[in-house]
Amino acid sequence: MEVKEVTEKERKDVKMAVLYELRLILDSEEKETFKKDELLKMLDTIARAKETE
Repeated sequence: MEVKEVTEKERKDVKMAVLYELRLILDSEEKETFKKDELLKMLDTIARAKETE
């Protein structure tokens, strides 16, 4: 397996895409405020879904 070095621009693009995806998920919820444990559960769910992609 060949390992490709990621450029700084690619890293920033991925970072922004993840942030935007989180924003869309939070915006789709009816709640206006979230507790820390609720946010952590959402992030865990997203991380697990990304592992299977």
